[in-house]
Amino acid sequence: MQRLLLSIAIGVAVMTAPACAADPKLTYKSVFSTKLPFGGKVAEAYIPGSFDVDGDGAEDFAVTGLAREDAKNTILHSFIVRNDAAGKNLQVTDLGDDGLTRNTSGATFFREADGATYFVLGRNGELFAPGVGRNEPESFSIFSVSGTETGLAAQTVFVSAEHALTASVETCDVDHDGTTEILVNNYTDYQARIVRREDGTFHEYPAKQWVFMLLNAGAHNSLNFADVDGDGWCDMLAAYEVPNPKTFGPPGVFQSFVSLNAGGRIGKSPMMLPNPAFGKHHAGFDIRSITVGGEALVFLTAAEFTGFSRDGWNKYQMQVFRLENNAFVEVTKDKLNKQLPIDYAGQKDIRFQDIDNDGDPDIYLSSYTDEIVIYRNKGGKFVAETVRKADGRRHKAVAFLDNPLSKCPDMVVATPDGKLERFECQ
Repeated sequence: MQRLLLSIAIGVAVMTAPACAADPKLTYKSVFSTKLPFGGKVAEAYIPGSFDVDGDGAEDFAVTGLAREDAKNTILHSFIVRNDAAGKNLQVTDLGDDGLTRNTSGATFFREADGATYFVLGRNGELFAPGVGRNEPESFSIFSVSGTETGLAAQTVFVSAEHALTASVETCDVDHDGTTEILVNNYTDYQARIVRREDGTFHEYPAKQWVFMLLNAGAHNSLNFADVDGDGWCDMLAAYEVPNPKTFGPPGVFQSFVSLNAGGRIGKSPMMLPNPAFGKHHAGFDIRSITVGGEALVFLTAAEFTGFSRDGWNKYQMQVFRLENNAFVEVTKDKLNKQLPIDYAGQKDIRFQDIDNDGDPDIYLSSYTDEIVIYRNKGGKFVAETVRKADGRRHKAVAFLDNPLSKCPDMVVATPDGKLERFECQ
C-alpha cells in the first residue's frame, strides 16, 4: 500500500540571494557526506520536512526511513540534521526512543507565535512484502527542537495515546485563534487527529471537531492545508490512495477533492477533482496547492487503481488543476512540458521551492528513484530539468535547502545505505 513521504511546506519562500541566470542548467558539487546510523536495513530513505530551526538562514531537515521487509523486527532510528551554512557540513541528532519506527514518511516542523519550535514525527509502522502489507500501528511523537553550538537539540514533549498508520502530518491555524492545529492523518481507519498546544502542553482530539469533511471515502494518503480560494483561511486538500474497501469506490466518485474553510471550519461540501485520465477508479498519493502568477493551482500525483495487490497501482502521473467558477478544471498540458517517470517505489511527495532564485516557485519530488529531476518554473510553464544523472542508487530522498551563503539552495540526498550527502549550487 502507501509509502508516502510527507512532508513538508506548502508555502513558497522567495529568496533574496542573487538570482541564477534564467537559461543555464543548475549544477551541483558534493561538499560533504556522512553516514546515518539507522540501526537496521533500510528499503527507502525519506526527508519528510525542513525548517530553519536555529535561525541562521539555512534550512535544517529531518531524515527517516522504511525498514526492509526481509529484516524481521527491524526498527529504524530517525534524525534531525543541522545544515551548517558556514561550515558546509551536516550535524546529525538522533531522536532517541521516541523516534524509533518501522516506517515514517509523514513529518513536519512548525513554530508557534511565541517562538517555540517543534518537530512532529508521524510514525507509521507499515512494512511491505510482495503483494502483502503488514500493519503494526505506532504512535506519533512531538519534539521541542532548538539550535545549539554543536547541532540541534530535541526533547520529547508529547507521544500520542492513539496508535495509527500515519500517512501525512500538516499544520495550520485553522480557526485563526493564534494556535497551530497539527493534523495527523491516519489513512487506515479513516480517522484523522488534531493536536493543539493549550496552556503549554499538547492535547489531541478527533479531527472532526475542527474539520468537517468526508473522512470515510477511503484511505486518505494526503490531507494538506492551503488557501486555495484566496480568502486568507487555510482550506483542506485530500488525496485518497484507495476507495473505501466496503464499497470499492462507486463509479463516478473520484478520490481527490478540496474542501473550503468557512470561518474556521473546513466545509462539508467538497469539490471533487475531475480525473478522466484514469477511468472509474484512481489513487491519489499527494496533493498540494500554490499560487503561480496570481492563480491558485492544485498539483496531484495519482495513479490508476485496479485492485488490492502489489500491482494494483500503475500509470502514475502528475496532474494540475485550476479553480474556475467554484469548480476545478484540469490544466496539466498548459503547465507541465512533460511527465516525470513516477513509479511505485517513491516520487509521491510534491515540494514547491524557488530552486533557481528567480522569484518563481519550482517543483521537485522529494523521493526520487534514480535521476534527480526538477520542474523549473519558466513564465508559468513548468519545464523538467535533470539536476543529477542516474547513479544506480534507487529510493533516495532529495531536498533543496535555502542557504544565504550559496548561489542557490543546497541539495541534500539520503540513500538507503545510510549515506547523507550535501551538494552546493555552482
